[in-house]
Amino acid sequence: MECGKMVGMTMKRSNYPGFRFVHREGGIEEYELRANGLQVLLLEDDSTPTATSMVVFRVGSKHEKTGYTGATHILEHMLFKETKNYNKKKGTAIDFLFEKTGASPNATTSMDRTNYYETLPSIHLPQSIEIDADRMRGAILRERDLQTEMTVVRNEYEQGENDPIDVLYKGLWATSYTVHPYRHPTIGWREDIEAITVERLKHFYDTYYWPNNATLIVVGNFDKGPLLALVRSHFGRHARSLHAIPTVLEIEPRQDGMRRFEVRRESGTDTIVMGFRAPKALAREAMPLSIGMQILAGGENSRLYHALVERGLARSVFWFDAMGADPGLVMIFAIPMPLVSHARIESIIKRECKRLAQEGVSAAELARVKKGQVAAYYLGRDGSYATASALGEMAALSNWQYFVKYPNLIESVKGAAVREAARAYLDENSLTIGYYYAQKTVNKTMGNKQTKGRAKSRSRKMKMA
Repeated sequence: MECGKMVGMTMKRSNYPGFRFVHREGGIEEYELRANGLQVLLLEDDSTPTATSMVVFRVGSKHEKTGYTGATHILEHMLFKETKNYNKKKGTAIDFLFEKTGASPNATTSMDRTNYYETLPSIHLPQSIEIDADRMRGAILRERDLQTEMTVVRNEYEQGENDPIDVLYKGLWATSYTVHPYRHPTIGWREDIEAITVERLKHFYDTYYWPNNATLIVVGNFDKGPLLALVRSHFGRHARSLHAIPTVLEIEPRQDGMRRFEVRRESGTDTIVMGFRAPKALAREAMPLSIGMQILAGGENSRLYHALVERGLARSVFWFDAMGADPGLVMIFAIPMPLVSHARIESIIKRECKRLAQEGVSAAELARVKKGQVAAYYLGRDGSYATASALGEMAALSNWQYFVKYPNLIESVKGAAVREAARAYLDENSLTIGYYYAQKTVNKTMGNKQTKGRAKSRSRKMKMA
């Protein structure tokens, strides 16, 4: 079954009953399920007999309020328990069925979205569609399941509390942001996690888990006609929400001065983070800023690697992109060598940020980073899950076409744009600095000589790559 004749990037009509064709680009087709507004993105790939099905809900930790932070993440765990049609009583437990078909199911929560996905042999794709449709509006939330999952969630929380990078990441948001809910960690604050109730989770579920607040993505080997018929049959049973989906109204005020915080613990490794306010992920300045950050701290050819790691001042240095649907942060992490002070690392990072803003980048640096970013993009499309995941991030930002245009957008960035983005955002008035002091580490290394040599540098790429 074929769709109607193409007219540019749109079609005159759709031959798939119950769907409205919306757009086609880069081999990806977008449809809307007329019954309830569910967005459907399809990318066919017959190179392997597998497929990934992913449902992205446009709800993340930013939709939480003080008192019930962590609800999104806990609810994510709970939706692997029981639904109306998939439960232990019927012998159709979700985990059991996925294991039986050889599927690899999982879910993740971020600031802006929650996704649920399965990669599995294509012949079992119909079952995946059925389960995800039932989970959308038929989840059963019970107190006993909440208590079971709380053990898992607490363990995740404690793991993060033992990682200096995670601790600084949470502290950075909580210090830099004062109004917008990005200030809350995705996993939530301990007190809120331990106080969560089933009633609160049900309220959250009934507020956000609706087809008109979701995107179904299928990537891999499938027959489009039968697949869309399945989607219509199972997801089409759900009505769209009777209420408007709540949006985040809080706007974070401009930061008008440098902020600092410290963490002192008897574990881990001394670490420093420096975070600058950044634009939205899809803003015009976001790509040039990301390229500038990659030149600063992305890998062994970066300026800060040469200035810190090669000189024996730091064990590693890397940057992290935390730009989202709302204005976010870009941050640089560094792990000092023994006896090297946090202040010395800070001064060098500040110097290099200022130099980037004042002098810009060389043609060679720009060409190298562009080439690497484009390569990372294509490597990030290796497999149905990787492609679905990257596409899902853009769908959560309400512009999946950015996923297709990404390589061309990289290539179009000029050196002048990188310098202007650095001038606009690598401003010390929008800078927040966090020091992590590992007390035991300091005491043990006070008598050691400072060692020099090359250490591994970690670079964290853009979320979509």
